[in-house]
Amino acid sequence: MNDELTKVREWAQGQLDAEHVPPWATRRYVHVVVLIDEMLASRSRAAPQRKENVVHLDFARRCRATRPANLRA
Repeated sequence: MNDELTKVREWAQGQLDAEHVPPWATRRYVHVVVLIDEMLASRSRAAPQRKENVVHLDFARRCRATRPANLRA
C-alpha cells in the first residue's frame, strides 16, 4: 500500500513540477501531495496492529447483534 501511495504522490508532484496542472487544480494537487505525506508519516509512527484484535471485535459485534433488544445498552 505504501508503494502505491508513493507512486501517486510522485505522479502528483511531477505534474506540479512540470506545470501540467491547470491553475484551478494546482491547490488540489498540492493537497494530494500533503495528505499522502501525512499518511505515510503516520503509518511509520503507528504501532503494528495485532491481528487477534479483529477477531475479538468481530466476536463482540456478533454477540451484540444476537442479544435481545431489551438487553442492549
